[in-house]
Amino acid sequence: LGYTAGKVYATAHSWQLPQILIVDVKPPFWANTCSKLCEALENFFCLASSLAGPCRIPLLSLYVVQNQHECLLPFVQVKGSFPRLQTCISELRSLPREGSFQQKGDRVMQAVQDGLQQFKQYTRHMLAGGSVNSSVEVSRVLGR
Repeated sequence: LGYTAGKVYATAHSWQLPQILIVDVKPPFWANTCSKLCEALENFFCLASSLAGPCRIPLLSLYVVQNQHECLLPFVQVKGSFPRLQTCISELRSLPREGSFQQKGDRVMQAVQDGLQQFKQYTRHMLAGGSVNSSVEVSRVLGR
């Protein structure tokens, strides 16, 4: 009985929702956090994309917010996609670390809405071939 309960717990907790990661790179904070955040993401993606067993993060999309929002990584399966994830991190590292920022509306909310729209389109496309979870988790990383 204990083994079965442990197996159910492991199964229930190894599955995660698709993720939308929004990275807020507004200066001057981005200059202080860019290298550490990119290194942490690279380490995490290396581990998450190569772990044996069930996929821990089924899908990931990454947006960056500065003067405008931009999707650096449309939804991609994490497992087995380290080269593509590394390319995204390289793009993130290459973003300007200093400069002027002009606030024109809520760019983070626009990125969230864009990510949700992209997820709806992705799930509509995938539903034609089978079942897909219709929930997504949105996380914001502040460059502070």
